[in-house]
Amino acid sequence: MKNKLFLLLISFAIIFAGCNNKNDINNPITEVTKGIVVVNEGLFGQNNSSITYYNLKDKKVTQDAYANSNNGNKLGDTANDMKISGGKGYIVVNQSKKVEVVDIKNFTSAGAVDFTNLGSPRSICIVNADAYVTTYGNNVVKFNTATLNVLKEIPVGSKPEGIVYNSGYLFVANSGWGSGSTVSVIKTSADSSVKSIAVGVNPRVMLTDSKYVYAVCSDNYFSPTGRKGIYKIEVSSLTLKDSLIFTDAPSDATIGDGEIFLIHNAGIATIDLTNFTVTNDSLISSQTVNPLGYGIYSIAYDSESNLLYLGNPKDYTQNGEVAFFDLSGKEKGRFATGINPGTIVIYKSE
Repeated sequence: MKNKLFLLLISFAIIFAGCNNKNDINNPITEVTKGIVVVNEGLFGQNNSSITYYNLKDKKVTQDAYANSNNGNKLGDTANDMKISGGKGYIVVNQSKKVEVVDIKNFTSAGAVDFTNLGSPRSICIVNADAYVTTYGNNVVKFNTATLNVLKEIPVGSKPEGIVYNSGYLFVANSGWGSGSTVSVIKTSADSSVKSIAVGVNPRVMLTDSKYVYAVCSDNYFSPTGRKGIYKIEVSSLTLKDSLIFTDAPSDATIGDGEIFLIHNAGIATIDLTNFTVTNDSLISSQTVNPLGYGIYSIAYDSESNLLYLGNPKDYTQNGEVAFFDLSGKEKGRFATGINPGTIVIYKSE
């Protein structure tokens, strides 16, 4: 549920896959191996979230992979995040108020965690045998990944979104739905908040490398403050060390080999982490990815192939696609997805 303002637009289009892509819409997957898993949010309130699987070996695309492997049952309403661990996929479904668990080999359901009384879930981070989920109930919910039993609720700031783990701590972006400006720090040995770090306005995405955590802040959409960009937090001292302010509001980002790839209005910017400077403000333009002019929706980086995978929502009401590019900005291909490809996961067999 990244930006639902566009979902009021109405348009019709014929969806087609990129060249040489084969689509398997009705048959269950027998075995997921090396590939790209796309979590399609669907339309808010329409119960049409879905999973697209792109096999990197044979370039085969399977649409609606969850429904096909579960007797036509729907994934739910507004799927927002996914992490893979221990042979399982943990899919956060915001409006359906659950975390759906699947066998990653074939997307068959392996249970679910009910968030009805916990707050609508938003993002997930897995640490060893436990999962931590941010919720719009202003808390982080911990559950055991084996039993799916809820273990604890940890209060944080307002409307938390992104969450990452580093060196015994969880870092939580408190978005405040556009008015928040802090990152909560949770010490996992005690499962309690130990610090609040001031950052930019509307932190939504959290990234991490070996020594630092990065809060991507989108600013207030309706009353901009200028405090938008990337805020760098040192893990060892739990203090803010630096920031990069952008003219265009960032919306999503991923971390690569020594750099951050950031989505903003103009396209993909690259940030060198050694010097913490912008090296290219528009490696790939938004118009190149989405000719309809509605921007890029999601991003993932495959360190093995050195490819960037970018979600194209088209006009936010029809089926989308994922386009992939090398690090020089050259397009290498596209494949079709469901509506609003909001999370892209690079899966290499565990």
